[in-house]
Amino acid sequence: MRNGTRSTISIPFDICEEKKIKYRESTFDILYLAFAIAAGILILRKANNRTSRLMGLAALILGCGDAFHLVPRVLNTFLDADMTAALGVGKLVTSVTMTVFYIPVAVAAGLLPILGILKLPKPVCYILIIVSFLRLYGDEKGA
Repeated sequence: MRNGTRSTISIPFDICEEKKIKYRESTFDILYLAFAIAAGILILRKANNRTSRLMGLAALILGCGDAFHLVPRVLNTFLDADMTAALGVGKLVTSVTMTVFYIPVAVAAGLLPILGILKLPKPVCYILIIVSFLRLYGDEKGA
């Protein structure tokens, strides 16, 4: 204290608030991944019918797929390293696993007969899958 006043270090509000937000976001990401993967494993272990197995598989696919982009984001918060490539690959893997995630959900709900989207012939389904992957690949190359 000088002359009865406190001396404090002045840190810009934006920097402190931005760090707090990143730490909260990283905490949420870690908890979300732990819950999604643990829930998927637990549901699979306790599954006694086809629907339960499909839902456990869907939860596991979702959690593991999201890990590909959330782990680099969390590491980017705590490490001073360039995670640009890891984040890019992570977003690609996550987008594919999100698509795959909906397959067991739709099958379990009875909305999607296995390999027969809206009861289309199998060759049409395969063509749609190939075109969607080519579109995804084209989007990544163009970006």
